[in-house]
Amino acid sequence: MGATALSGTGGAMRTLRDGRLERPVALVAVLAIGAFLLLPSGGVAQTVAATVCFALPPVVLGMRTFDLQGAARRRVRLLFAASTVYGIAMGIWYLALAVGRPVGFPSPLDLVFFAVFCGYLAFLALVLRDRSPTGALDSRLALVDSLILTTAACAVIWVTLIRPTLADGATPAATIVALAYPGFSIAMVMVAGRLVAATGTLRTRSGVLILLWVGAEAVGDVVYGRQMTSGNFQYSSAVTALWLVACGALATLAARTDPSAVVQGVRVVRHGPMWTAMRQLVPLVSALVPFALALFDPSHAGAMVLGGLVSFCLVTWRAGMLQGDLTDARQLTERLDRAVEELAAQRDELELLAFSDPLTGLANRARFTEDLLAALSSRPGAAADAGPGVCVLMLDLDDFKVVNDSLGHGAGDALLAAVAARVQDVVAGRGTVARLGGDEFGVLLPGASQESGVSVAAAIVGVLEQPFPVEGRLLHTAASIGVAVVQPGEDVQTAMRAADLAMYAAKSAGRGAVRVFETPLLERAQSRLELESHLRRAVERSELVVEYQPMVDLRTGEVASIEALVRWHHPSWGVVPPDRFIPAAESTGTIVGIGEWVLRRACLDAVELNRGRELPLAVTVNVSVRQAQDVGFAATVRRALADTGLPPARLVLEVTESLVMDSSATAASTIRELAELGVALSIDDFGAGHSSLVRLRALPVRELKIDGDLVRHLDADATTRPIVTAIVALGRALGLVVIAEGVEEPDQLEAVRELGCDLAQGYLLARPAPRDALDLGTRFARAGGGRVRGPAVSRPPCPCPWGSP
Repeated sequence: MGATALSGTGGAMRTLRDGRLERPVALVAVLAIGAFLLLPSGGVAQTVAATVCFALPPVVLGMRTFDLQGAARRRVRLLFAASTVYGIAMGIWYLALAVGRPVGFPSPLDLVFFAVFCGYLAFLALVLRDRSPTGALDSRLALVDSLILTTAACAVIWVTLIRPTLADGATPAATIVALAYPGFSIAMVMVAGRLVAATGTLRTRSGVLILLWVGAEAVGDVVYGRQMTSGNFQYSSAVTALWLVACGALATLAARTDPSAVVQGVRVVRHGPMWTAMRQLVPLVSALVPFALALFDPSHAGAMVLGGLVSFCLVTWRAGMLQGDLTDARQLTERLDRAVEELAAQRDELELLAFSDPLTGLANRARFTEDLLAALSSRPGAAADAGPGVCVLMLDLDDFKVVNDSLGHGAGDALLAAVAARVQDVVAGRGTVARLGGDEFGVLLPGASQESGVSVAAAIVGVLEQPFPVEGRLLHTAASIGVAVVQPGEDVQTAMRAADLAMYAAKSAGRGAVRVFETPLLERAQSRLELESHLRRAVERSELVVEYQPMVDLRTGEVASIEALVRWHHPSWGVVPPDRFIPAAESTGTIVGIGEWVLRRACLDAVELNRGRELPLAVTVNVSVRQAQDVGFAATVRRALADTGLPPARLVLEVTESLVMDSSATAASTIRELAELGVALSIDDFGAGHSSLVRLRALPVRELKIDGDLVRHLDADATTRPIVTAIVALGRALGLVVIAEGVEEPDQLEAVRELGCDLAQGYLLARPAPRDALDLGTRFARAGGGRVRGPAVSRPPCPCPWGSP
């Protein structure tokens, strides 16, 4: 039974929520009113019909309270309580009439009705406060206005309707009660009218039902008061039916929607100045009505003057509320003005932070980009030959990192600020100067030609050559500047890219250089990008191979060692030269992965080549600076040796002079760990750079490889032979193996042999070849590079540390 009851209640709630009870409730109300009017007066059937009408609002509102939450539920509960008390009071009144003992007038039941009217007024005022544009102020003004108008209306009703028909012997209490009924009802009409007018619900069904509810109640109460004071009230008259109409309208409204939200979804009406003027004028005019009635009929002077005084007290109260509201509004306006000023200041500050560099005070990248976009959009679609365009300069300080590393970031920041000031002085309002980030600056020159852009760049280079006094020191710096001129209509990225490419070309050209963007720069950059993209997938696609070039012992003519050289066989491009892809691999970092793969491949091949050889070969593997600076490089070498089984003494790592001279902790630690492994180090291209002999003596270096360019110029340049002689002597003094690379002519071979080199390497002796194509059984003749089959002649062994088994 319980579940069935709950299910039925839930179904009723859903029906009510969907608004499907509106028509049934309205139909019941109409039938009850019709029965009341048609049934015999004072009978039980007529009483039942009236009771049905009075019971409809509490029933529907009670169901509605279960469907609501929060403030809406509290509002509807107030209306439910008032309508329930009203229905009970009316039921008592008609029940007393039916049993032949009618309630007298006045009676305590009248106070119950007045309490009900107060509940109705409170509900309407709360809804007005919730739904009107001005909220609580509007609800308070509506209540005061309704009291003023009610006072005026009651004065008119008293003079025209009640006082002329007042029965002889009517008590003051009866008179007051008779006048109170229309007073409360008219106040309800005033507040409800203000509600529907302020919210634009007058022409909606909900607005009509509200006005029908309070209007029917008000008309019925006015006529009721007149009839009760005259003593001719008829319980079953059409006037009584007006109360039933009011109850039916309230029940239909509750069945239609939540009565506390009848204006939800309705557009709030913005009235014009005429409406505002009327709202202020009508209460003032209404307050004069009682005094006017006292002038026309002095017999009512006492009561009318009293009513007029009440009205003017209400008008004064209303003016005080408006004055307080105006004061609050002025204070609010002042606070809003201050808030607007603060927001404007904050906006300016945020804009300054968003578009300026805090260190130098210059524009930042965002502002530079915006200004460049504006300059490029000035004449969209302009032809390329339209004359001066937009000149963009990209400026990067040379060796700025040295200042930060040696003197600290404070000195670096001071230098950046000083550089910014000098560049700004050079540009001198002709364009935008911005710090784009780090030690990179940008200059935008709208309407400038290439010549003027180069002139500005040269002037900047000139002023930056002067020393900068920073923290008690004179610091020197220079800038590499790229210049690009683009025509309006181009996009920002194109302009920035062109200037960037020109700047990188300037940095490659040397300290303090200026370069202008040219189309080949872009083509090379795009080619480099495509090369790097393919290179990242070369290892996994097995496009890289390792070839080996023998190094020949110049005393015995036998192959003493081999050098591993990586080659890239691209499926579309063919063989890509190492001097093309190795720099790209170094710049992108892919050289680390490629180098590890080459190292493992070379160790494996060396193990295979040494199987059964009486005199094992060593394998030389090139190591890039990027690899050697990796903190895990020594561990990588250790794993490769352990996994392949190659003895450390058979591995030679070929490094550059710059790496050997690197005094950083990482480089020193890497070299030390490699020495502890027993791996030999070889300095490649010795003589092409600069080396510290003290450091060279202290490091575990075992080989010096003479730069091939020196070998090729032994005969052509008379100054080259003494240099090579000195290098050989240095190697001898340090106990190092000296290798001559790049031997391509017989005369070169004979020369390096005469100078005392231990090993030689070059195309004359052998070209690089895959492991399986190597000819390691060939003995090279002493002269001319000819090859001789058979056992090697007996000669003193090469002083190679890896020459013994």
